[in-house]
Amino acid sequence: MAPRTRFDEYQQHLRTKQWTWDDVVPFYEGRGTEQSIVPLHELDHLDVYERTYGSRFGAHGIGRLREVALSRITDAENRIYDERLPYAAAPGLLEAHGVGSRGLGRIKDVSLCREQQEAYAGVLEREEVTVHWLDWGEEPISAYGPMHAMWAAGEVMVVAGGAIIPKRGRDPFSFGRGEWLSRWLFWELNIPTLLTVAGKGIAEVGTLVWIADDVFVSGRSIAYNEEGINQVLPVVERSTRVPELGVLTVHCQGEHYFDPDTGEAAHVDNVVAPLDVDKVLCYTPGVDTPTLLWLKQHGYQVIAAEFEDHVRHKVCNLVILEPGRVLMPAEAQGTIERVRRAGVEVIEVPYSGFHSAGGGLHTATLQILRESGPTALSPARPA
Repeated sequence: MAPRTRFDEYQQHLRTKQWTWDDVVPFYEGRGTEQSIVPLHELDHLDVYERTYGSRFGAHGIGRLREVALSRITDAENRIYDERLPYAAAPGLLEAHGVGSRGLGRIKDVSLCREQQEAYAGVLEREEVTVHWLDWGEEPISAYGPMHAMWAAGEVMVVAGGAIIPKRGRDPFSFGRGEWLSRWLFWELNIPTLLTVAGKGIAEVGTLVWIADDVFVSGRSIAYNEEGINQVLPVVERSTRVPELGVLTVHCQGEHYFDPDTGEAAHVDNVVAPLDVDKVLCYTPGVDTPTLLWLKQHGYQVIAAEFEDHVRHKVCNLVILEPGRVLMPAEAQGTIERVRRAGVEVIEVPYSGFHSAGGGLHTATLQILRESGPTALSPARPA
């Protein structure tokens, strides 16, 4: 039978490989020489994981995007709103958990979402990005009932060496989605899990962003607590090979996932987005003053998102293809014009179907592989 998964392909390659001493016995020092195990004890995980798993993965920073996964959209997205379920008569429960009008709401037109997801995949493929499709099956189930927001494939963060699985702060109908994605990553692409946020930690890691290869943007809100972020950061740091990793912590405003009246948002990727090595898009009322000061002090130009584009189109929830080139929701024309005036190329992607569900391009995209890109804190940035 032909290999079905990336792991099968790699195993078949290894079976037919012409092995050498260097392949079979790393650090072999020659016949008649006493062999030492010291080199193995000094071996970094990043030196061996590609050889172990058969491919390179990790979506650090803002270098050229090369590989992603997207979800196939089905009617199962709205199953939690079925009137036959016990909480249907208590809409306040859904609202309290961020899956009502002030959060990840009902998808109004599943067919439109399916069409726009296919079109988005086409844009990525034209940009030479490999797209894998996630098929969740007929009726995926969460830990507490029908699963919700399977379109949000970006829930898991893939770093060099493996995946980080979140623990959520709200929406019980999404508990188990990250674990489902981790299983798919391991089975289909041979990407292991490095960390599952445990204990009482909360860290919805897929909503965090990079604004350079050496600047990781973390957060504090209902979506991230101190214990959760303290579990995530050491794994992120070990997965990078930059001289210094800067961590910018955004203190998001409010108690909702997303409030359309005020624009307050709990997720970092709804308020800050990378545009170029020295430019970011930001919904400035949604972040704290120390964040804005840090950006200015480190030479970033801050382009402000328009309020209407922020609340209606989740305009900061974008995907950067490479420094100076981004994918943005086509409906956010005011902010797109601001970004273009700043010298950034914008590829417009119609994505209106997802906005009622609180969705954007970054949330929908499981980023798997990026090339190395520019740094912001190192003495010299690559050209």
